[in-house]
Amino acid sequence: MKFTVQKEIFDIDLEDKKILLDPNSGRYIELNSTAAKIFEFVKNDEKTLEQITNFICENYDISSEEASKEIDSLLKKSPNIFSCS
Repeated sequence: MKFTVQKEIFDIDLEDKKILLDPNSGRYIELNSTAAKIFEFVKNDEKTLEQITNFICENYDISSEEASKEIDSLLKKSPNIFSCS
């Protein structure tokens, strides 16, 4: 399974956060710095959960099991931002 960012999403950086606009729902979404890094990593190219997990583990002091669980939760609870194929 590969994840990508929905093409309709607009994003802007604000300090260490990222603000997203979903024009389909009219909702603004605020991402913390870690979620913003994931968003940027996935934004221009499809990534697997394993690729995203490795990316986060390289940038943060976190186990791959914990990272995978948290990333999977973020991706699945944000279907209006991330899509999977």
